[in-house]
Amino acid sequence: MTARLDISASAYFLGVGEGAAWKELARLVGGAAALLPSGSQQITHLDIEAAIERAEDWLMPHAKALAGAVLEVQDATGALVAGLGGPADWTTDQVEAEFNRVVDLPDRSSCNPVYVAHLVLVRELMHHGRLTVVHVRGPRTGGDQ
Repeated sequence: MTARLDISASAYFLGVGEGAAWKELARLVGGAAALLPSGSQQITHLDIEAAIERAEDWLMPHAKALAGAVLEVQDATGALVAGLGGPADWTTDQVEAEFNRVVDLPDRSSCNPVYVAHLVLVRELMHHGRLTVVHVRGPRTGGDQ
């Protein structure tokens, strides 16, 4: 089974399925702003903790349905792909290491809050959904449709 997270500027879509048959589990309207509201000049530890709580509140009712799935992420915003250095396959340990790198930065003023929100959500999905790998892809091009 495959789990899918579609990231757009206006929403997150979480689904499961195979091939053309997908079932929507949840949709979080607001996208990154629903997890990490903008407004502060620098993302604080409290901002990140609040984003984790919001992500958990959204995904926990669906965590069991994700167990053992491969997570496919389609990032239409490009922020996650850019922050991770390009489209790639990531293990739970690699996502956790990147999350810790961001959290441990002494000055997060240069961090893109959209990237941080997406990273928090992917980390929480991998952790609570017991996923071992995530395939992160960028915006679809004409050939990807």
